[in-house]
Amino acid sequence: MIITDRFVVLNNPRTGSTFVRTVLKRLHEDPAAPPLSRRQRLLHRLGVPGQAGLTELLLRRPHAVHPMPPDQHGAFCQIPPRHRNKEVVSVVRDPCARLLSIYRFGWWQRYPPVDSATLARHFPGFPHLSFEEYVRLEELAVERRLPGRGLRLQVGRQTIRFIEMFFRDPQTVLRRLDEEYLSSDCFRDDLPPIRFLQTEQLNRDLHDFLRGHGYAAERVAFVLKHERVNTTPGAEFGWSAELLERIRHKERLLFRILRHLGFEYGSALQPRSQSPVQRSAGGACSPRGGLRP
Repeated sequence: MIITDRFVVLNNPRTGSTFVRTVLKRLHEDPAAPPLSRRQRLLHRLGVPGQAGLTELLLRRPHAVHPMPPDQHGAFCQIPPRHRNKEVVSVVRDPCARLLSIYRFGWWQRYPPVDSATLARHFPGFPHLSFEEYVRLEELAVERRLPGRGLRLQVGRQTIRFIEMFFRDPQTVLRRLDEEYLSSDCFRDDLPPIRFLQTEQLNRDLHDFLRGHGYAAERVAFVLKHERVNTTPGAEFGWSAELLERIRHKERLLFRILRHLGFEYGSALQPRSQSPVQRSAGGACSPRGGLRP
C-alpha cells in the first residue's frame, strides 16, 4: 500500500502494481537527498515517511490462510483511518491473463495455497505443475479455504481475493455469496468508491490520473513511455475453449464486477475497454466518475 498526500494506492498483484509504485517513487524522490541508511529503510518499511509526501506500508494479508511475510499488497480495510478520506486507486486486469501471469511468476511455489498433505495427495510432482494443474490447485484452495461457511456459490480464487482486497467488509460478503447475490448486483453496495486503472493501457491511465491530481505535465510526461516493470510472459499460451469456460464460470462474479466498473473482457486476452468515464466503483445509486481531465 502506498499513501501519498493526495491519494492511496492499493497494489493489486500481477496487474502492474510494481510499475505504479516505481513511477510514484520516482516522482516523490528528492534527488538532493543522501541514500537512505539501514535504519531509515527499516522505518520506511514500517510506514514512517521516507520520501516527501509518500509512505509505503508493508502489511500482513488480513485473510491469508498460511503465514506470509508482510508485503506491499494491503487491503482497503487496512487503510489507516486518518487516510480514509483520500481517493483510493488501484489497477485491474483481464482475469484470464492475470491468472496465467500468477502461474508463471511462481510465488505459489514458495507459498502454496493448500497444506502439504493436499499437495502430496493431488500434486505429487509439486512444484512442477502444468497450467491446467495449477488451475486445479486454485480450485482446491477455494474448497479448503471456506469449509463450513455455508458458501452457496462456486467462485474462483481471484474473485475471493478481489473481495478481500477491495470490499469494505470482505468476510460478511463471503458469507453472503449465493446466486441471488450474483444476479442482483448487491456487490455495488459493498464495494467502496475506488478508481481503477487498466493494465492493458496503464501508461496512459496512470499519466492521466496523476495529471488529474495536480502533477505538472512536465513531471509526469515520462510515464507515457516508461517501460513495464516486473513483467511475466502472458499472451503466448494455447488456451483451450474448455479451460477458458471453466475459468470464466468460476470467476463470473468477478467478470460481472469488472463489467460494472466499465471493463468488458470479451475474450481471454483481448479486452474491450469501455469509455474511461466508467472507471470508478461506487454504491448502487452512485454515479461512476471517470478519470479527471
